[in-house]
This record gives sequence, structure tokens and C-alpha cells, in this order.
Amino acid sequence: AEACAFRDALPDFAKVKAQRVESWYLAGLIWNDLLHDPGRAERALIKAVNDGCEHAGVYGLLSRLYLAADDFAGVYELGNKRLELASDAREVIEIKVTQSEALSALGRGAEARTLLDAVLAEQPNHPGALHALGKVLHQLKDYFGAEQNWLAAFEHTSDNTLRLRALRALARLYDRDLSDGPRALTYYQRVVELDPHDRVSLRRLVKIASGSGDAPLAVRIQSERFEQAKNDEERRRALLELVELHEKGTGDHAAARTLLEQARRTWPDDAGVLSAEVGYYRRAGTNAGLEEAARRALHLVDLPPLAD
Repeated sequence: AEACAFRDALPDFAKVKAQRVESWYLAGLIWNDLLHDPGRAERALIKAVNDGCEHAGVYGLLSRLYLAADDFAGVYELGNKRLELASDAREVIEIKVTQSEALSALGRGAEARTLLDAVLAEQPNHPGALHALGKVLHQLKDYFGAEQNWLAAFEHTSDNTLRLRALRALARLYDRDLSDGPRALTYYQRVVELDPHDRVSLRRLVKIASGSGDAPLAVRIQSERFEQAKNDEERRRALLELVELHEKGTGDHAAARTLLEQARRTWPDDAGVLSAEVGYYRRAGTNAGLEEAARRALHLVDLPPLAD
């Protein structure tokens, strides 16, 4: 009779547990997303994990908290707990890919590679695993292997987020590790085609184009940066960099002076703009421009004007 009573109580117990886990999950969401207290969010979610929950949202949010805190050991151990409960093959693959990235971040590249090799033996075209293996090989300075895996990751997905991740990795590889300016330029351009607001890639594009002597391309890209600037500080900096490109790159001094005048009218009391004017007129040997800039500088610091 007691056994029957216990058996009959199991559904109610499971229901209570599910409600408890859901409450901890919601508490974690509130602490993290609304109250911006990841520490308390983590404690609530750990209670759910320790209760043996199978709530995917709990593991997903806790993993993101660990990643945000660079707690890669926590990410790896959480993956082990999730693997004990996971039954869906796709979920198992995703967990192992996440674990491999955590191992790589911990400097355990050989273990990460072994784990990814096993994943890719089952799913050779898995874009996440291919990208993660590229990162591991890059860490091991196998740049050819990294390149091939990132190219494959790009080819085997239609998800723009994943494609962008692969393109950015390739652009950085050619730019920083292989010093291959032409290919870096190509891949940064492909990044910007998919994400026109990627300011880091736009900045590198300008630098590479300018350094390779393609001043018109550098000017065009820098003009896009100016148009996309989100605030006055970014706009001012982009405009002054455009002045310098015209002066030193295209040799179009008329355009450089026009842009300097635009900057002066927009930010009449800005010391950075004034400094750019002084530098330009000194290099150009334009005394009239230098004198006018000097008068404005004295006005800014409230000193007596220059004698005529």
C-alpha cells in the first residue's frame, strides 16, 4: 500500500519539481536581465541545476553567464552535467562544440581538438564545429588548417551570423598572422557587405587600402565611416581622418581644405579640430591659414590677440 501511495505521488512530485525549476529559471532571468545582478542570477540557476533539472533555458542562460565572466571551467563542467541528461543528438553536438571552445580558452587545445575531431567524424559539415576547430588550430599556429576550416565553416552554412564569424576570422588571419594585405582587404570587404556597420572592419579596410596605395578606395570607405558615425565624437574623428587621407593619399588639397572648413564650422571650439588645422597648414606652408588658426587658438584660451 505504501509503495502504491508513493507511486501515485510521483506525478505530483514531478509537477512540484518542474514548478520549482521554472521559478528558479524566472528568478535568474529577472536578476540578470532586469536587475543586472548576474551573481544572484547564477546562484538561482545553480539551484535548478543541482536539482537535476532538464530545463534547456537554465543551462543556456547559466552558460552565457559563465562565458561573460570568462569562467570557461564553469562552461565545461556545466556541459558535462547537461550531457548526462541530454538525449537529442543535435543538442549533444552543440554542447560538445561549446565545451571544445571552453577547453581552447583554457589552453587545453589538444583536448579541444580531440573532442572536435569526434564531433566532425559524425557530422563533417557542422559549421560550428568547423569554426571551433579553426580557432583551435589557429591557437596551435596551424594557420593553413585554421584557414581551411573557416572556409569550410563559411561554405556549409546559410546563417549570416555564422558566415560573418567565419569571414571575420579569415580577415584577421590574413591581416594579422599572414600579412597578406590583398586577401585581408577582400575578406574585410566581404564582412562589410554583410554588416555595413562593422566599424572595426571598416577601420582596418581604410588602413589596408591606404597602406597599399589605393587612396580612392580608402577615401570611399572612410566617407562611409563618417556617414555611419553614431555620435559627434566619432563623426569628428572620422572627418579629420578623411582630411588626412585627401592630403596624404589622393593629394586633393582642395578637398582636404573643404573638409577642414566643414569641421571648423561644425566644431568651432574643438581643440582637436584646431590642432588638425594647424598641422595641415604647417605642412602645406600656408601662412594665412596658420595665422587664422593661431588667432582662434588664442581666443579659445582667452589670451590677447596677435598684433597685426
